[in-house]
Amino acid sequence: MSKVHVRPGKSTDAEIVSALLRSTWAETYANVFTLQKLDEIAVKWHNVDIIERQIADPTSCFLVAEISQHNGPPEIVGHALARLKPDNVIWLSKLYILPKGQNKGTGKALLTVVLDNFSSANSISLEVGIENHQAIGFYKHLGFQQTGLAECCGGRFDVPALVMEKDLHNG
Repeated sequence: MSKVHVRPGKSTDAEIVSALLRSTWAETYANVFTLQKLDEIAVKWHNVDIIERQIADPTSCFLVAEISQHNGPPEIVGHALARLKPDNVIWLSKLYILPKGQNKGTGKALLTVVLDNFSSANSISLEVGIENHQAIGFYKHLGFQQTGLAECCGGRFDVPALVMEKDLHNG
């Protein structure tokens, strides 16, 4: 069985994380968006330059999750990006797991490290595409509740989203 290890992202991870994000988006939303739209989103959201800036940003928590099997080198299979907003709410802007990293505790491990990094936070909030039923189920399982709707996930493109939040002091 493979073990999940979460660590801070490094600049050398940018290309791998970009590929991970493009792959997970394409798989999750292939039946929702055209290939052209997926490419447009990838260029704006998942390009290496943006990822390098996110890694270097001291106000954010940029994480990668690795698994290794059979004494092989670790492979990045997940990524999370979060920051603490002025109202003491964690904004989880990214949590993506490749299929080979799913159902192994990868998402929960990433989320646990995010919460540890911002231990004084009152709550954690996120947006998730309304078509991403697997992620919505994951967040509900962890105690997140829908608190609203957003017309454009992340404020960009026509990606309708659920706004979900979890109170960190009452469950």
